[in-house]
Amino acid sequence: MIPGAVTRLTRKAAKLARILSAGDPLWLRALRHGVAAGVEHVPMLRTIRPASVVDIGANRGQFALGVKHVHPRARIFSFEPLATPAAAWRQVFAGVDSVELHQYAVGDRSGCARMFVTYEDDSSSLFEPSGLQTELAPGSRVVGREVVPVRPLAQVLDLDSLPAPGLLKIDVQGSEYQVIRGSAIDHPVWRWLYVESSFRPLYSGQVTADRIVCALIEAGYRLTGIFNPWVASRTCVQADFLFERG
Repeated sequence: MIPGAVTRLTRKAAKLARILSAGDPLWLRALRHGVAAGVEHVPMLRTIRPASVVDIGANRGQFALGVKHVHPRARIFSFEPLATPAAAWRQVFAGVDSVELHQYAVGDRSGCARMFVTYEDDSSSLFEPSGLQTELAPGSRVVGREVVPVRPLAQVLDLDSLPAPGLLKIDVQGSEYQVIRGSAIDHPVWRWLYVESSFRPLYSGQVTADRIVCALIEAGYRLTGIFNPWVASRTCVQADFLFERG
């Protein structure tokens, strides 16, 4: 077995052990549906106290499961445009209070777009994976296309009605900048933004982390934390960035 595969298996085993040791009934239920809670986000979530969370790029609800574990009273609004992971999300959260799913991609304009569906569908994107992405993550090879609706966030949610303070989480595999532009980040409900961003373009047309950080600082946010760095060949390729207003 190649070293990279060994590393991935080791990380998956460690993650499974953390999920099982937590004993969270919702996490265990999710496992029965083949969904592993995003335990890697728990350290970040423990540093903040959001009343509402907008989870853009929800996939099967991995991040939302982390939110429910740390902040059980928070309202969660998940966005996942692809049919298969959206169906899994609904299975995981069936009957759970204060969560809802919107089957849209978020962007800076309304319309429909072709989404590149990857073998491991949490790597799917509105942008085509680059050669570097498929080299570093073989599961991100494209296996299909799916046309999805795209909307600016305020066309789907009434931001004035969201409980404050709010967390806007963005994990969209390349289209982070378009989501930021379409999410009214100057609205007073937002106190925190949590954005997965890449130092090198992993998707065709992706805006890289340096420009994302500069844009959010110019918009009045402070970078307060960097989590879950992805290091490949001694280079940090990607990380999760936490921003706070003020």
